[in-house]
Amino acid sequence: MFILFFSFICWLIYQADTDQENLLMNIAESIPWGDKIGHFFLFGGLAFLLNQTLRFRRFSLYAFRPLLGSVLVIIFCLIEEFTQLGFPSRTFDWLDMMSDAAGIFFLSHSPLLKIIKQQFLRYMKKT
Repeated sequence: MFILFFSFICWLIYQADTDQENLLMNIAESIPWGDKIGHFFLFGGLAFLLNQTLRFRRFSLYAFRPLLGSVLVIIFCLIEEFTQLGFPSRTFDWLDMMSDAAGIFFLSHSPLLKIIKQQFLRYMKKT
């Protein structure tokens, strides 16, 4: 599922980079804050799927233990946003990156919290 969704996002990026008409982008542009909502759900969903694929694997980064999939998607988002500086049809936008980060955080951690809750309830039933 991750590969399909990642391919879909790459296709959307290609469409935007080459300034091609796209129904989904037209819909997003017609909704107030539609672009930011799209960033939230697209990149948040990508992080969720990658984290799920990686079984919510974490790694050590100084005092933090972030989800590997979330960090990889953040890196992808940063690269994608900064490459927009090289395309006349694209605009670099800090709010896009903030929307990406918010989606990654909320959609990555909400399922993880649900899993933790399920494990806790399972443990409590045993005691």
